[in-house]
Amino acid sequence: MSVIRCVEERDTSSLRAILAQQRHNPKKFDLEETDKYGNTPLLRACYLAKVEHADLLIRHGASLKAINYLGQNALTLATYAGSLDVVRLLLRYRSYTDFNKSSIVPALCVACLRQNQTLINFFKRFPATAEEVKTAHGLSPAQIRQWAEIYNKSRSAQGGPSSSAAYRMR
Repeated sequence: MSVIRCVEERDTSSLRAILAQQRHNPKKFDLEETDKYGNTPLLRACYLAKVEHADLLIRHGASLKAINYLGQNALTLATYAGSLDVVRLLLRYRSYTDFNKSSIVPALCVACLRQNQTLINFFKRFPATAEEVKTAHGLSPAQIRQWAEIYNKSRSAQGGPSSSAAYRMR
């Protein structure tokens, strides 16, 4: 079984066993292997809101600088998942500013898109310039939030399910 497979299957005991073996034979297991979307095991753990898996991977040397093919990093994926626990874990090891500089969509924008007020309030505590929290397309968190509200209202008016997700990881 691979590291990424353990994360995908939410198999903590196998992940622990592989990571214990990896210490003695680092070439046998790749902590930076990717799935078809460019997600490393750490990125996948963040997307699945698996704080224990993310913690284990970080402590065993998984890169906090990994970015998938969609330009998402660990912080944006944890934010998308709505996991304050994973977000806090990540920010113990890498700064909010560094994470935002490496993502197409900063974490605050993702929280606004998902309309997660807990994470919005959490991220607003960090000092950041207006430019640092804009998307690669120049959208601000306020614009993202406004778009999400309009989108949800139009979906409700059409009788469809309300969803603030503009994209979904497959």
